[in-house]
Amino acid sequence: MIPFDRLQDARFERGDRLFLLYGSGIEDTYVTSSLSEISIEKVLLEILTIQGFQRVVYQSPHQPLYFLDDYSARLSKRIAAQAGVQVERGRGAMSRLSGGPLGNMALKESEPADNPPRRMGMGDNHAIRLMDSYMRETEVPTAVVIMQSETTLRYYEDQRILAGLIGEWSRLETTNRNICIFLFSAGSFDELAEAASRLYIPELRSIILKGRTNGENPSNIIQVEGPGELELDRLLDYVHQRQDKPLNEEEKSCLVEWMRAEKRTARYWLGELREVDRLDIQSIQSRNLFSSSRLNSVEDDLKLEQLVGLAEIKQRIQELAAWVTMSKKKEQLSGLKTRAPLLHMIFSGNPGTGKTTIARMIGEIYHNIGVLKRGHLIEARGSDLIADYVGATALKTNQLIDQALDGVLFIDEAYALTEKDRGGFGQEALDTLMIRMDNDRDRLVVVAAGYPEKMEAFRQSNPGLTRRFSQDNIFTFPDYQPEELLEILRGMLAEKELTPAKEFHGDLVEIVQGLYRTRDERFGNAGEMENLVNAIDRRRAVRLVREKLPLDARTIRDDLPDNYRIYLRPEIDGIQTLFAELDGLVGLAPVKEYLRGLAYRVKLEQKRGAKNGRDNSRQANRHLVFMGNPGTGKTMVARLLGKIYKSLGILRKGHLVEVSRADLVAGYVGQTALKTQEKIRAALDGVLFIDEAYSLSSWDRGDFGQEAIDALVKAMENYGDRLVVIAAGYPDEMRQFISSNPGLRSRFDKEILFPDFSSEEMIQIFTGLCKQEGFGVSEGLVKEIGVLLDLQRLEEERFFGNARAVLHLFDTMKTRMAERLWSEEFSEDRQPDIMHFIRTDLPTA
Repeated sequence: MIPFDRLQDARFERGDRLFLLYGSGIEDTYVTSSLSEISIEKVLLEILTIQGFQRVVYQSPHQPLYFLDDYSARLSKRIAAQAGVQVERGRGAMSRLSGGPLGNMALKESEPADNPPRRMGMGDNHAIRLMDSYMRETEVPTAVVIMQSETTLRYYEDQRILAGLIGEWSRLETTNRNICIFLFSAGSFDELAEAASRLYIPELRSIILKGRTNGENPSNIIQVEGPGELELDRLLDYVHQRQDKPLNEEEKSCLVEWMRAEKRTARYWLGELREVDRLDIQSIQSRNLFSSSRLNSVEDDLKLEQLVGLAEIKQRIQELAAWVTMSKKKEQLSGLKTRAPLLHMIFSGNPGTGKTTIARMIGEIYHNIGVLKRGHLIEARGSDLIADYVGATALKTNQLIDQALDGVLFIDEAYALTEKDRGGFGQEALDTLMIRMDNDRDRLVVVAAGYPEKMEAFRQSNPGLTRRFSQDNIFTFPDYQPEELLEILRGMLAEKELTPAKEFHGDLVEIVQGLYRTRDERFGNAGEMENLVNAIDRRRAVRLVREKLPLDARTIRDDLPDNYRIYLRPEIDGIQTLFAELDGLVGLAPVKEYLRGLAYRVKLEQKRGAKNGRDNSRQANRHLVFMGNPGTGKTMVARLLGKIYKSLGILRKGHLVEVSRADLVAGYVGQTALKTQEKIRAALDGVLFIDEAYSLSSWDRGDFGQEAIDALVKAMENYGDRLVVIAAGYPDEMRQFISSNPGLRSRFDKEILFPDFSSEEMIQIFTGLCKQEGFGVSEGLVKEIGVLLDLQRLEEERFFGNARAVLHLFDTMKTRMAERLWSEEFSEDRQPDIMHFIRTDLPTA
């Protein structure tokens, strides 16, 4: 039996000629049954002796040839004797060779076993020739061990001879049992492949390529990892004996199991255990040496409950844990070993919603139940499983899975495995993953995570995925609500010992509500709170240094970066300026009344929210229908409404985006929705004003207006607190448009009628324009202007432009005035009146 369980797969006597060993165990120390430490060299000597090899020869960068045992050294001298070389023996001295092909070589006499290895002083070429003689001799089963192969082989004096002889060794007769073992310090297969690629030995590269192509290590590539349970048991005894530390024998088997699951080296454990006072669970766990927390079921439930939000997720996790626990108990009572259930899961949700945290807790819970030996979490992205060349993807995927065995493999953005632009390598990773999900179901839990829509498409992309990820094991993580985000934020501030000043608490509430209100599909949830805390911490540090304040100084508004200040409500006093602007508009009495009432309602809700902690002010943020003929002020009022909402803190920007059918509707299938969404994104946090909105509705076959309407309805629902949509147009057409579409009718809160301006109001608009630009106009001319506008209204009827017609008339009169004055001659004696309109400037009807 091999005395070291981490080398149980090392079967050197089975017929392979060349072996490659790599991994963390190559440079590790080994604890023997006699409770002593030895190196990999002596471990291999023991194993090779057990497997029937009589001579073991070593080579390293600083020792061309050496032996660890007397028997190997004695057998090696027979080669010199067969070559006709005389060996002069001297006790305690080197035995010199003279004559023959081996030159002036030195062999060391046998010494006590505790002495250093027996060395032969010679150059590389002599060493490889002598090793070649050993490899070809069939009478003595021989193993040649090349230490630190990366260095030893790369810097050989004659690379051609080295490559040629190793190539010949690989082709020796099958009756020749001799082998050569190459030890690489590489920690992973990829590192091994990279190291071998720098060597000029085709046979070694061929062995590695075979491993890459098959997706698993062949029998002559052996990964040597950390100690197994047998050796860890000896390691605890070794520390107990050598360092005189008390060992809890009752907890020993549990400690061995946990230490084995960590896959650390013996050297690591010996270093860490040197720092503990006692060898028991409490002492070792206090140093946080285990990647998964070791809690009991009560502590598991408490830790789960302490997470913010996620009520439904918590309940389902507890139900799943209870079901697994009962299944194991039934199995124990019946004594029948049943096939382990598939516990793989899909976590669907936006970033920062707790998916990774819950996955880590799943590992801890399953460990405590006894489902997973280690319960650790390995995090990866879907793209981490995919390589760029044939064969490497399966190997890469298997290596990642091997790291996660006895724990949880968390694959974020798992849908990358099913994306078409991966050149087929994604499917290779998926096939490998699904096989391991079945074969290692008792040692592995796979959690695939990502955005909701993409994860559902991922699961449906392959029948094998729907079977391995059952519907019951799909968990949907919702975005955190503002109050939950605020709780997370306060916890993070407390962790950094940042204490907000009393007046700063309200600012934080507004910022969190603003971040939540303006979120999109990329919103980071708890990650956004972490970004905010870090930004505050950095800016606060600058203030403390500049003002020479103590570290425990309170956090205040000055510590808030500018990019977060936009979420703070502006001072309410600004609304009075906007009211004055509203009152300055001519006419529109019912419109003014509605807007003023709307603003007062918002202010009321804000004051109530300040008292009861529930801000309902944004419930007043409703989409509107503006009905009226052209020029009745619809666009102007829409722009003013955006400003009012911004002043009240309802809209972050309050800007106006004006669109018509041409801006929203495209001529090809699928393009209209994209075009409409682009305008919607441009209007977010402001007002989207759709002029002649009824033009979107058409009964013509092949018209894409309905596609635009559908996109608008969805946006009005999804962005109700970030967007105000105003649909405008002629009254009759707008009523028909809204009533014909139930989805629109339910989403517009108010229909506001903009009446035509009266004759007096149009004259008031005209005289206002004259005053604004410094023109004078006589009372008689004003009356004639009123008559002209009334005649125009009668002629154009519903298409009359109202204020737009007044502005057009004003511009026309300025042009006629300029033409009139230009035709007159200017002189010092005669200066024409350029400040007053006269009757001639009035166009004829």
